Parts: sequence; C-alpha cells; structure tokens
Amino acid sequence: MGSQDRFLIALALIGVVGGALLAGDILPSAFGPGTQRERHVADAELKQFPRGPLPRTEPARWVTEYPSGALQAQLQGRLVTQLDVDAFGEVTNCTVLESSGVIAFDQRSCAALISNGRFYPALDADQQPVKSQFVQAVRYEIPD
Repeated sequence: MGSQDRFLIALALIGVVGGALLAGDILPSAFGPGTQRERHVADAELKQFPRGPLPRTEPARWVTEYPSGALQAQLQGRLVTQLDVDAFGEVTNCTVLESSGVIAFDQRSCAALISNGRFYPALDADQQPVKSQFVQAVRYEIPD
C-alpha cells in the first residue's frame, strides 16, 4: 500500500455483556499490519471479581487493514460487534450487532477480531473463568 493510501481504523471499547461495563476512547490503529503489544492491565483490575473479560493486547491493533475495494471507493463506516470470549480468553465468535452498511467492513472486522482479539477471561463470583461477551465498535475512516 502506498503512502497516499493512509487510513484510520479506530476501535471503541463499548462494554461487556454479563460483566462490568468497560468504556474507552476511540483509539487509532497502526497503519498496516502491527505486532501484538501487551496491554498494561493493573493488578487490581485482574483481581477484581466478578468481572468481564479484559483485553490482553491493544485493541487498536486488532483490525489493521482497510478493505482495498472500500478504500478505492472512498467508503467509510462504523459497526458494532459482539465477541464471544471463552473461559481461556480466546474469541470464539463475532456477531455484527450494528452493520456499517459495507459488507467488506463487517466481514473483515469480524475475521480480524476473532484472529487477533486476546483477553484475560471473565471471572465469576467464585473467581472462576467463565464464558462472556465483549461489545466493541470499529470505525473505518479516510482522513481528509
């Protein structure tokens, strides 16, 4: 991809279904493929229970590619996904709750979130890892 093809993919941590609500600012992703950096999670967050899943790596690096056809057509969009997270912190499924209206965005986002999303698993009241859901928005934007 050439330097003139700069784009922004932003992820917003909206919340957790069945756990503590998480909120965060929209974080810009790296341009192009990036490495998975560990996200700093405070010990207090990890020891809290019951709690929802906590991102293990930087969510801003989970979706890094803008679909080329959408980029060429100058398409932009925002979608909301629900990630199913197993008791090991792995993403097992992605459901689009609110479509961007661009099929390529919806499909590419879910594929990337399943492949790259990593979590500390949710904990129940007995401090046992449990299945959970994580709700997240992805925004595709071409800066002016």
